[in-house]
Amino acid sequence: MFELGLSGQMFDGGTIRDHLSAARDFGYSCVEVRSTHVKPDTPREELEEIRKMLDGEGLYASALSCFVGNYGLFPESECPRALETYKAYADLAAFLGAGMVRMWPAWQESSTAPPEVWDRAARWIGKSAEYARELNQKIVIEMHHGTLCDTAESSMRLLAMVGQDNVGLTLDPVNLYQVPANYGAQAIRTLGDRLFNVHIKDIVRLEAGDYPYSFAYSYYARHIGRFTPVVPPEPAEERFYCHRRIGCGGVDWAHVLRSLRDSGYRGRLIVESVSETNRHMPSGRDLAQACSRDVQALFEVLR
Repeated sequence: MFELGLSGQMFDGGTIRDHLSAARDFGYSCVEVRSTHVKPDTPREELEEIRKMLDGEGLYASALSCFVGNYGLFPESECPRALETYKAYADLAAFLGAGMVRMWPAWQESSTAPPEVWDRAARWIGKSAEYARELNQKIVIEMHHGTLCDTAESSMRLLAMVGQDNVGLTLDPVNLYQVPANYGAQAIRTLGDRLFNVHIKDIVRLEAGDYPYSFAYSYYARHIGRFTPVVPPEPAEERFYCHRRIGCGGVDWAHVLRSLRDSGYRGRLIVESVSETNRHMPSGRDLAQACSRDVQALFEVLR
């Protein structure tokens, strides 16, 4: 139904070899490579070995998932440096044969971001898109709570400001579920042909933070803040969630997949599940195998 890929996120604590072998063994067609495993300063011999591994496993890299961009929160004087960082990752993606590079616009909720944040993000994403075009690449912005692209409408507003057709979006329903914002048919119609990629995973909202493996909505600000500036959210009341197997959480995946199919989307579905510290979830290879089975079960429902 959809080409199934595996993100390296569940192997952030392991190696890229762990990631690629799991993708091969459990029937994934492609991988979304993470910057936790490869960086522009990774030795050339190691990068060549990774490229050989991809070929040897019968896989290809669909995208390079990294923490570039965030132009909206940098002073104008720092944006050229951030652009050069993006270019280094774009060159790395080209070496690995990946056609997309993930980019963040600004780690600030769309409803609170002032006009200058929107303007700076759009202008410098546009400059990045010009370089991507030279490499025959696309830039893909992950729709994520706590960013300018935290709803379908705000995402399309930003793309209109950027004005480049090689910049599109990754729909991540779990991220939008936390906003909360529409992640189903309405959102998919709004995104139209700017939908380049889809992430699949699952969580469920809890009544409180009593469950030992729960996490707060605002957790992302601390997590992402390790890599790049973040404007923390100020929720009226903290919300709590925990990770679940795909199809066992709060996201209506049957509806999402049917809506994607009916919209004509024929792109990739990238598994991005994690267990983190949740002892009630499988992890690593076990999680990759479980996710493959869970997604195939959803496909059977749609057939």
